[in-house]
Amino acid sequence: MGFVQSRATNNRHGIFAEERKSNPVVQAIGTGVVCIVGHFPWGPDGEVMVFPDTATRNRTIAPNGMTRTGSAYLATIRKAWPDLRLVRVLGANAAAAGASLNASALAVLALVLKYRGAEGNNVTVTTQAATDGVALHFDLVVSVANSAKSTVELYPNLNVSGVGADVLPDVSKSALVGSVSKSAAGRPDNGTVTCTGGLDGTINAASYSGVAETGDYGIAACENDQDIRFVVTDDVGSANRAAVNAALIAHAQYMGNRAAIVYGDSGLEPAGVATTVALNRSGRAIFVDGWYFMSDDTDGTLRLVAPGALTASVCANVSPSTSPSWKDPEIQALMSSIVKLETPRGAIAGKQTLNGVMTIIQESGGGYTFEAGVLTIAPVEDGKKRISRMRIGDYIAVSITLALRPMNDAPSVPVTRQRMIAAVTDFLDRLKLAQNSDPEHQPHILDWWWGDFSEANPQVDVQRGIFVMPVNVETSAGLEQVYLSMQFGENVTRVLAAA
Repeated sequence: MGFVQSRATNNRHGIFAEERKSNPVVQAIGTGVVCIVGHFPWGPDGEVMVFPDTATRNRTIAPNGMTRTGSAYLATIRKAWPDLRLVRVLGANAAAAGASLNASALAVLALVLKYRGAEGNNVTVTTQAATDGVALHFDLVVSVANSAKSTVELYPNLNVSGVGADVLPDVSKSALVGSVSKSAAGRPDNGTVTCTGGLDGTINAASYSGVAETGDYGIAACENDQDIRFVVTDDVGSANRAAVNAALIAHAQYMGNRAAIVYGDSGLEPAGVATTVALNRSGRAIFVDGWYFMSDDTDGTLRLVAPGALTASVCANVSPSTSPSWKDPEIQALMSSIVKLETPRGAIAGKQTLNGVMTIIQESGGGYTFEAGVLTIAPVEDGKKRISRMRIGDYIAVSITLALRPMNDAPSVPVTRQRMIAAVTDFLDRLKLAQNSDPEHQPHILDWWWGDFSEANPQVDVQRGIFVMPVNVETSAGLEQVYLSMQFGENVTRVLAAA
């Protein structure tokens, strides 16, 4: 007989097969998504930019020939990014640069660059003889260049002379040009003009913060992306740092599924670090100390850079149940862009750990790691101090809530509730087993068990459509202190244990 579609419509006698609907399956979420909010030289502003590859990212935020020495661009390079997303920051009065191409005094073409910002004032537009040799036609060359590289876009055989059909450039794939429109008929004069009118606007703490709970721009734009796990900014400057750090932490706490990475000014002494971290206490804030020098990708010049982005890249590359302060060579490789630290901390790093500071330190072999993976809440709530505790908690909570979303508003009856319980059970059982297989790289837990369902679900809540699944999860701690207990000397004797 084969499969039947419905028991209700089957009126035959016999033995039949039917397909059983499976329980929900909890799929693990991604844990390596970082978003940098920064003043990039180019690109769209006020939105989360997602890129298919590094080349596309660089072509968007800083095409060859543009300035690549600012703190935002430097934050993106010399690091390993599983998934890097960006938000460009501009001031409220930012404007796009443009140019007018004239035939004598007559404006023939109006060119407007693709994005707003002062970097557009370095773009040049050249009108030259047409590739096809027609006198009334012309080629347009739009370019930006520095001493190291350039971006050149050629648009051949254009025509706005009024003789024959108009031919305007197709700029849909341009990295530089937003639009070219005809102002009047004529053949623009040969020559080169520089775009003008580009403005970054007045960039301040409000430019970075955006308006919380609106998703409009800056940090607030990150509210529109539920996949982000770490949010950090470029160097916002001393005057803006306190307000921007506060906005980052408020954002992370509001979203409830990510960490904010913050830091103090360069050149701070340990007392200044202690004062600054005390203003940023949170169970979702990572305060990192250790500005460092790295080489840029323009001419190899050493640049002093903030530690936030590097910290985010390391955290994004380790399992959520493994501390980013793991001292393994693979962590040192992730931090290999460090040439030297601005202010090495030495033994004071241990005291900074107690104060909720994640300090970059140099290993005896020459590489760099973090002293400890702690959150700024460490001196306030010791039980919540570990970054790995927060991350594995987020990993479990977000994975389960996303997977069970299709069950929302389903009938509240035992069979639907049991399906959710079964899905959670399967997921947590798999995490428990993972501790036995490459625990350094696999998300894992030590154990878990259900709480009292009856106590968690009074009848009045069940009747209101509320169902609580009380689960207890034991997570692993890092090997933070390991002691070799050694007895040695001339008088040590071997004592055999009794059989």
